[in-house]
Amino acid sequence: EIGDHVEKGQLIARAQGFVSANLHAPINATVKAIELRPVPHPSGLDGECIILKPDEGASWSSPVSKSISQADIKKCEPQDIRQKIRNAGIVGMGGATFPTSVKIKTGIEKHIDTLIINGCECEPWITCDEMLFRERPQHVIGGSCLIQQAIKADKRVLAIEEEESQAIDLLRNAIVDCGDPIQLEVLPSRYPTGSEKQLIEIITNKQVPSDGLPADIGLAVYNAATAAAIFRAVVYDEPLISRFVTISGMGIRHPRVLEVLLGTPVSTLLEFCGGQTDDANGLIMGGVMMGLGLVSGAVPVTKGMNAVLVTTPAMMQDTQGEMPCIRCGECATVCPSRLAPQQLLSLIRADDLEQAQRWNLEDCIECGCCNAVCPSHIPLASYYRYAKGEIRAQGNARAKAQHAKQRYEFRNDRIERAKREREERLKKKKEALKAKEAAATDNQATPEAPE
Repeated sequence: EIGDHVEKGQLIARAQGFVSANLHAPINATVKAIELRPVPHPSGLDGECIILKPDEGASWSSPVSKSISQADIKKCEPQDIRQKIRNAGIVGMGGATFPTSVKIKTGIEKHIDTLIINGCECEPWITCDEMLFRERPQHVIGGSCLIQQAIKADKRVLAIEEEESQAIDLLRNAIVDCGDPIQLEVLPSRYPTGSEKQLIEIITNKQVPSDGLPADIGLAVYNAATAAAIFRAVVYDEPLISRFVTISGMGIRHPRVLEVLLGTPVSTLLEFCGGQTDDANGLIMGGVMMGLGLVSGAVPVTKGMNAVLVTTPAMMQDTQGEMPCIRCGECATVCPSRLAPQQLLSLIRADDLEQAQRWNLEDCIECGCCNAVCPSHIPLASYYRYAKGEIRAQGNARAKAQHAKQRYEFRNDRIERAKREREERLKKKKEALKAKEAAATDNQATPEAPE
């Protein structure tokens, strides 16, 4: 409620439903307001926010270093780990923000052969996971061990890009120090290696079914920052209240990677990094290929915000208007999901979404590679994003219609059943009345016996 005083780590918004996550106060503060504010969302609409005014002199610090052995981790019960993750409000921190406790439940229900910790940041400018490896390699490794214990995976792989030489050395030393059997997989820095399905194929040479999940083929992929958050939740009993964020781009004066409290306005981070250059012309949450444009610097840092890029005209692709497709096939050449972008575009423009689904539209990861090579400047990924959203909306509408139909049929059945029961009761009453009248008639017709 407005006016309440909250402590650092206190639960201030409880998860609603299965696919949801708790929210905690990042610092000692007073609830100043609960109102609509700008939030980073594709719709561009405002969202309900809890506005906190930090206590005077309030400060925040990272937890003190604490070692935990593999033997200690092995003693943790999977159900206890999952409950701590749920209580801490941890979600996928690579950008998907899917509740981690739900994902772990899926892993428990299916046998997982290999757990992959994804530390590949394939988009330009983003370096927050690299900084996490350099600053807290033990947290990532310890968190991966906890995930393995929770989902009972047979082995673990930690994927990192080859250009992050300092982080690779620190991780190798940390693995040796703790005697951890995790496999360190150093991969070429190539976009979009960090995408889940592409990473799985590179490491295991397996393909996730187009209508399935990694768990269907015995695999699970978790972001490195998610693993570190799980370590802090289980070992320090600390909820997810902060994360590393890259502040970069050609439009920022002093690019940095910052550890940021959730809820901090983006404008505060830009100011801390020296402000924007004179030719800065926009903000992007995430990377230049798959990122989301921000309406303003007033939006808060959220659990899935791994980077804020300040753009300039020189950073962005040519903004020339869309032209007709010349059927050159370049989009198909670069598509990492091996789709037929040109065919999908034709089907979407014809509003034949059902046929687009048959052409595996859902396998599109919206990486934007097709956009980058298209000589006609067609925003192909935007078409696919729209079509997938429309398919989901139509699916929801069909589900609602089916539910309404079932309710209507149930109501009709109930009315018919009540009508039949009423008619049967009436029939029984009539039969009972007739029997009574017949008995009375028989009594009257029977002559009295002589004395």
